[in-house]
Amino acid sequence: MGVTRQSSNPLKSLYFLQRFRGAARRVQPANLCLYTAKVAPGMTRACLRLLAKLPMLEHGPVVRQMAAVSDCRIIVDAKLGNGMPMKVFWLDLVSESIRRNGFFERGTVELLRQLVRPGQVFIDAGAQLGQYTLVAAGLGATVHAFEPNPATFSMLERNIHLNQLEVILNPAALSDRSGMITLYDSTVDNIGSASLRPPYNYSGATHQVHCMTLDEY
Repeated sequence: MGVTRQSSNPLKSLYFLQRFRGAARRVQPANLCLYTAKVAPGMTRACLRLLAKLPMLEHGPVVRQMAAVSDCRIIVDAKLGNGMPMKVFWLDLVSESIRRNGFFERGTVELLRQLVRPGQVFIDAGAQLGQYTLVAAGLGATVHAFEPNPATFSMLERNIHLNQLEVILNPAALSDRSGMITLYDSTVDNIGSASLRPPYNYSGATHQVHCMTLDEY
């Protein structure tokens, strides 16, 4: 029984090897990570959950993009600069600022501390996870918090209960008109950019939410 041997051409083999190496160099690790996040979001989320458990590191844009692409929303612990505990989203812009610095927009928080007095009414429109709501309520104000995004509102409510505060919570948006309206959700790298218009980091998800005017309220 004969054995057929394929003819070997060293020049042809060298040509294909060079082309393969050139293609491999063009595939950047970042692109490979993002491709994995798209085709295997479950595996990506599992890896990111493990990464979130490590001590705080400076995560680059690739990790943030992987979380955004795979819609990986990981809840982690944080503490405001006034000592109040919070639950926040890992890699979210505002959340990471709170975790690292105690506050997001510290200058605004300091101004709030100077202006808010016990018994005053404080309206937090687009309360998000509740930083300003917690600060104002901690200063003795009567806080009315509005947050239309269902997932974000759930976290806001959780943070209020975590600090045993009395806050008037409204799962609604404030606008210049009333009724049901479309809320365009954002990716996890900046959940606060969800808007009544598609944001720059639109996730592709929408919610039908209640909208009201402040005068009506």
